[in-house]
Amino acid sequence: MSDELSAFSSSVITPKALARVMEHLGAVLDPEWEAWFIEREGHKISVELASEEIEDLEDELIAPLVDELRKYPRSKVALVLHDSPDYGDGEFEHNLARAVAIALAENWPIVLDDHAGEVELIRPPTSHR
Repeated sequence: MSDELSAFSSSVITPKALARVMEHLGAVLDPEWEAWFIEREGHKISVELASEEIEDLEDELIAPLVDELRKYPRSKVALVLHDSPDYGDGEFEHNLARAVAIALAENWPIVLDDHAGEVELIRPPTSHR
């Protein structure tokens, strides 16, 4: 079973810049999947740049992102949660995804979308912007 969250930014996030953040978090790149994987204590999420998907979003999905970012989103980072039945209800994976969103927000403006109607502007503990 898997679930997905999306981190949107009004800035352009390049593959190289995303790699820098992922390496800092200890993620491992799987070249076959073109995704970064973070695994902790049997819990796993994958992270990949998916900015090309923005153009396919309907206006009602874009509007809350623009409200929070104050600009049109230019980058999307997909955060796929790989739930394991052996390790609970997926809360750990959600926390891993939030940690990635916070790390992204240390570099770029980030809005986290839970794909259930909730978007949240992520504020890093200390601003590096």
